[in-house]
Amino acid sequence: MDGAKQRFAMTHIIVLAILFIYMFLGIITEPTMQGLYGLLAVTFIWLLDAVVYFMQIYNKRTALIVIRYIEIIFISLAFVFSIQTYTSVLLVVFLAIMIFEMLFLFDYTDIYTRTITTGVSIFPFICFLIIRQMSYSDYSESGAVEMICVIIMIIVFVAQISGILVSMVTSYERRVFEQRRLTENAKDMNETLKLHQEKIKKANEELGIQKIKLESANRKVNRVNAETLTQNEILKYISSTLDINDLVENITIAVKKSLSLDFCAIMIYPSAVHSKKKIYRISTTLSQSFEQGFYNELLQGKFDEFVEQKEVTICTMYQCRNVCLLSEGAVSSMLIAPILSNNNVFGVLYCGHSRQDFFDESTGLFENITAQVMMALNNANLYAKVQQLAIRDGLTGIYNRRYLNELFKKLSDEEKVNNDALSAALIDIDHFKSFNDSYGHLFGDYVLRKLSELIDTTVNEHGGIASRYGGEEFVLVFPGKNSLEVYNIVGSLQRAINSMPLDNEGVFVQVRVSIGITSYPEICKSPDEVLNRADLAMYYSKEHGRNKITIDNDEVHDFFRAKNSEYINKGKVKAV
Repeated sequence: MDGAKQRFAMTHIIVLAILFIYMFLGIITEPTMQGLYGLLAVTFIWLLDAVVYFMQIYNKRTALIVIRYIEIIFISLAFVFSIQTYTSVLLVVFLAIMIFEMLFLFDYTDIYTRTITTGVSIFPFICFLIIRQMSYSDYSESGAVEMICVIIMIIVFVAQISGILVSMVTSYERRVFEQRRLTENAKDMNETLKLHQEKIKKANEELGIQKIKLESANRKVNRVNAETLTQNEILKYISSTLDINDLVENITIAVKKSLSLDFCAIMIYPSAVHSKKKIYRISTTLSQSFEQGFYNELLQGKFDEFVEQKEVTICTMYQCRNVCLLSEGAVSSMLIAPILSNNNVFGVLYCGHSRQDFFDESTGLFENITAQVMMALNNANLYAKVQQLAIRDGLTGIYNRRYLNELFKKLSDEEKVNNDALSAALIDIDHFKSFNDSYGHLFGDYVLRKLSELIDTTVNEHGGIASRYGGEEFVLVFPGKNSLEVYNIVGSLQRAINSMPLDNEGVFVQVRVSIGITSYPEICKSPDEVLNRADLAMYYSKEHGRNKITIDNDEVHDFFRAKNSEYINKGKVKAV
């Protein structure tokens, strides 16, 4: 607004400068005192406008009204002294402009204010116009009428023009106001829209965050479901057997199949299964050279440092540079999961995949799998222990008679089909009753245990089976060996028994045994006769001096046939 006022004031100065030049040129061509007075009046007005412009009085409403009214007076005065028609016209136009400006300095929309302002503004002009008219008129009645008509015409003209201009300006301002109001409304609407957009943006961001959280939760739920299904699948494989070797085999197959691995291997330590050596299995879709290379690195202890950490470890080619299989690119990532119980390592599960990030979110799953494996091992050990209790003698730890009968029946059926040799030796401790009577039953039990250990060791070395047959009697079965081979084995065993010292509170006791041997098909016609014939041969040794080894033959049968039939009926000879 200040810029518009400044331009309006500058326009005054320019118009007055043009008017001054015009009047100055008119005085030069036609010098008169009236023209000079008019020029002085215009000059004064010009100076006042210069003061208004340079002192920025156009921003001070009261001072501007006073100055503009003074300028109107001097314009009216200049008009009186003007003798040139064009100059008069210019002065009238300029006067009209000044009056319009005065209108805008008041409330020009009010008709009363506009009328008063117009009247006051035009009053000096009318006064000077009357004076001029009186100066140039002959004071006749027609001259007075003419003057009055001119004054009325000027008043009407100014009033009409001002009314028109005011109406135009008012209409313009109304449109401007409406436009401004529309603009303000548009701005308000824009602000409202911006606020709504911000709210919508925040809502979308919240929805985006919720969506991400929901997707993450869905992924977790899906992963948990997949892991649960995997564990159930693995558990189904694991629970399908209680045999340690089959169990380990099933674990590797189940884990590899359920998780789509490139390989899965398991190493079970002897302490976990109460054996003398480790159990190792691997299931893989990779080459045989990979399997051999992995086994070699396993034997070289390449993974021991990770196992000792006792937690699930993920190895990549960047983390485990000493593992050749990773550096060679056979697999991109490997997971090492110790099988723990009470913080002790009983085995290790090894898994590999071609994708480097395959195991990044699966450590929890493999912790659960190893826990299942450990539980399965415990169950298998418990089952094995129960099985051993069922088939082994409680005192000596070697097979019992019931299991021997089952096993011997199976071997007999096989030998009948294959027509292969099946030999047996029956051992009885000489005068065992005297050990119990002289040294007590505890020492007798001690003798049985020591003798069983020696027998079991000897038989295992030669691929045989040892069993406590009853009391102080033991049966040794040798599939695939003839009577002479068995004679050499039990002969060596007898010498070891004879030289075995037994200490009973400082008293050294020696044990002697009687042994009988028979063999199918060398001696017996049927495998079913082997145990009974070996028993007869053992009794033959007892009847002929004890501490002897007798191989079944016709002489043994003749000896027992010569005995009265009571001998067999008393239960001394045991049939299978």
